[in-house]
Amino acid sequence: MKLDFPYPGYERIAAVEVPDANLSGVYAPRAVGGVDEEAVLSRGFAEPHGATRLSEAVQRGDRVLILVEDGTRGTPVPRLLTHVLNHLHAAGVSDDSVTLLTAQGTHREMTEEELRQKLGEFYGRFALDQHRWLDQSNLHEFGCTRDGTRVTANRLLAESDFVLGIGSIVPHRIKGFSGGAKIAFPGVAGREMQERNQWEAARQVSEAVMGVAENPMRLRIEEAARLVGLRYIVNLVSDREKK
Repeated sequence: MKLDFPYPGYERIAAVEVPDANLSGVYAPRAVGGVDEEAVLSRGFAEPHGATRLSEAVQRGDRVLILVEDGTRGTPVPRLLTHVLNHLHAAGVSDDSVTLLTAQGTHREMTEEELRQKLGEFYGRFALDQHRWLDQSNLHEFGCTRDGTRVTANRLLAESDFVLGIGSIVPHRIKGFSGGAKIAFPGVAGREMQERNQWEAARQVSEAVMGVAENPMRLRIEEAARLVGLRYIVNLVSDREKK
């Protein structure tokens, strides 16, 4: 089987051929075939899982903070932002009350060109900041999780009335799945949560946690996200053809 590395910036890495005899199984998303993607998105916003519609969850005049992934993730942010903004406008939230914050965790800041590619036609339309996890002036203290982990995160979360995260859900070897509360932790976390979760993850044996959605690290992430006020998530699941 030929394996490639379909990640931005890694296109020049040659594909690797792995003998089929060495593979005990290959797990990959299915292809769903023909699908009306706009209908899927519209239905998702009209019938959200475990939440009220976004237009009903947010209040008129709220200061809304939208967390978005950085350029290392493939979520089509502009397509989702179109629907998000329709709902915010319907609730009486104006563009001047919306701020975008890139949630790159410990990754470097994005360049202007990368931001343009990530945000498309929405680049320059809203106030925009990038998370800097080692800059103490960039952080706010939110308390501790039940296991005593200090929770600091980007100060903009404390200055906002409604915090929303945009991302995608994919399997994750250690944290069960990417998406959900991970947009906040590690996305906009301070040093303590970064070190506690990332180093603990590095020490885990895959067989002990792979496929376990609710493991201690995931539960810590969820608890911390509640502490910082992550109120709503807009997440995609894609098939193997990225539909």
